[in-house]
Amino acid sequence: MHMKLIRPICLVCLSLLASLLANANMAVAQMAIQIEPELVVCPSEGWVSEAPVAMIAPTAITTPLPDFSASHCRSVKFWEVDPQGTQIWLQAIFHVPTGALDKLQPLALFVSAKMSSQIYVNGVYLGENGTPGTDRRTEFPGRMDAYLYLPRSMVKDGSNELVMRVSSHEGFLKLSQSIHWIGLDTYEDPTANRLEHYWPSLFPFGILFLGAICFGLLAIVQRRGWQTAFLPFMSLFAAGQLCFEVSRGLVPYLYPFQETRLIMILVFATGFGLSLLAHILCVLTLNNKKAWFTACAALTLGAIFLQPGFDGKSTLAMIVPASMSLALACYLKIRKKQPVGNLILALGGFLLIVLLAPGAFLDIYFFYIVAAFLAVLFVQQVLVFADEHETRMREQARADKLQMIIDQNEDESAQRTLSVNSANESKLVLIADIAYCKGAGDYVELVLGNGNTILHNDSLNELEQNLPSSFLRVHRSYIVNTSLISSLQRKASGTGVLLLKNGESVQVSRRVMPNVKERLIKGSDHS
Repeated sequence: MHMKLIRPICLVCLSLLASLLANANMAVAQMAIQIEPELVVCPSEGWVSEAPVAMIAPTAITTPLPDFSASHCRSVKFWEVDPQGTQIWLQAIFHVPTGALDKLQPLALFVSAKMSSQIYVNGVYLGENGTPGTDRRTEFPGRMDAYLYLPRSMVKDGSNELVMRVSSHEGFLKLSQSIHWIGLDTYEDPTANRLEHYWPSLFPFGILFLGAICFGLLAIVQRRGWQTAFLPFMSLFAAGQLCFEVSRGLVPYLYPFQETRLIMILVFATGFGLSLLAHILCVLTLNNKKAWFTACAALTLGAIFLQPGFDGKSTLAMIVPASMSLALACYLKIRKKQPVGNLILALGGFLLIVLLAPGAFLDIYFFYIVAAFLAVLFVQQVLVFADEHETRMREQARADKLQMIIDQNEDESAQRTLSVNSANESKLVLIADIAYCKGAGDYVELVLGNGNTILHNDSLNELEQNLPSSFLRVHRSYIVNTSLISSLQRKASGTGVLLLKNGESVQVSRRVMPNVKERLIKGSDHS
């Protein structure tokens, strides 16, 4: 009954996240003026500007810039520009609609790229982000994201020329796209702008951090080993990924750190995806779970290796395990082996939102998705735990009731008596006090635990029918109270001797030795 609560929780989370991501995409679409996608690239050899590095105010260029119409220059797409390991000149055009400059005041040129740059606008030197150079020795790395104040007088309505001398010699990785965005926007305090964009990340970070603690405590309480340990791992990996994701907005780092940041995001994303896969495999009823995990993990790592860009790698690191988990859950649902409708809804919603908003996926909005997804899994896990606890309580109640019945029966057995008839009298003897019975012709000797002997006017066969199941016929002349047996010794002839707790011994015939041994073993297991 508790599990029915998961479905409305999933629907509410999906609706909120869809609205959030729609607003995010709208915000991305409203970004300001971007350079045209077609650029001209020229090599830097023979074309070095002598504009002073320490210059504060923009000034007219006195040394010639490259002739971008020369034969050694070429036209490329924006995303094809690659300054890694070299120094090049770029020429780009950006078009300013009439009246747009008044709305963007104060104006700034925003450069987001893994490179150092020296920038000119309409033939006038604007400034530098780091210092480009011909090699690592002559280059000083620039910031990954830089705002350069752009005076209104340097820009005009219509077409404007942007020229940049850029280089990227630092780092140990070659990224598939080193330039992310170049364009005009309203100048804002970079710190305030970053905080405005990234402060909402504190909310999902808090959820993920608290989720890791709650999941960990739940795993400790449940004591089910690895089956519940993957949820806290998922939360920790997502929280770690969030830290490195928002670090770009909170710390104005130099571009070489971008490689470390991307690698750590990929590591945490892979850890999140594989932890999700492991958790789902623990939930599903499947054979050879280790083999399934190995195969899905190999497929995930293969997809990561073949994908060229780090954004694509990090996305696949989470999408592939989630897709495989969804496929396995659907397989079990179709085969009607396991009721996993809520799990399919959560996984399907997670993947659907990613597909509907791929541009906002690897941003803080992703962590809202993860936080909601983990919240659903956490609620599901808590409800499962509650159901298991309720089941254990019912089983414990049944066990207590059964034990009470057993104890009552034992008490009744302990109080049961045997009517003993002898030549002169009849009396009642507690059956529990009888150690063993020994046949003596037409009489039976009842040997008590204290060593006393009572003659009973009955045959051993008839007495055996009146004694409870705790008494065992071990010889044609002996019946023994099994609760008083201390040990069994086997003789070479195949017969045996039972040692009783009162110190006496009873012979065991060869014929019943196997039955006696089996009875004693079962009695030992029961105790």
